[in-house]
Amino acid sequence: MSHTKGIFLLVLVLLVSVALAGCAKGPEEQASGKGALKDTGIKVKVHVEDEQGKKTTIEGYGKVAIPPEFPKDIMVYPGAEVREAIMAESGDGCFLRLEARDPREKILGAYKEKMKAEGWKETAASTSGAISQREYVKGNRTVGLAVTDIGGGRMEIQMSLRVK
Repeated sequence: MSHTKGIFLLVLVLLVSVALAGCAKGPEEQASGKGALKDTGIKVKVHVEDEQGKKTTIEGYGKVAIPPEFPKDIMVYPGAEVREAIMAESGDGCFLRLEARDPREKILGAYKEKMKAEGWKETAASTSGAISQREYVKGNRTVGLAVTDIGGGRMEIQMSLRVK
């Protein structure tokens, strides 16, 4: 399996896990509270190496930080909480999942302005229901951005970087 396909499958598994966790019954619906999910502040960090020696680091849940090698010309929305970070140590890709309390249009406007200022070109934009997606290209790199209304005045921001 290629490194890119491996990372894609890993991200897909993580996203499905997060979606399923979000479908769990609330504490009031669980018998004696067993199995309740909560933010414990525990940091989970996993290092994966494929057959070719390419390394990927996955960090998620609780208190998560932006990896120091995350590209400086890609905006991380100010004030957003980092929920998940996946970084290929080879530098050919990464994924961030953030949560913010600003309106979707404010978040999208900030990304459009900042990415343009950093030399990125918006190549795709769409909105369908609660999800808005954008794509930015700069040289051999592509950033996919999805902003989703997750209720309660919260927006989830997912960013993926692909390097060709």
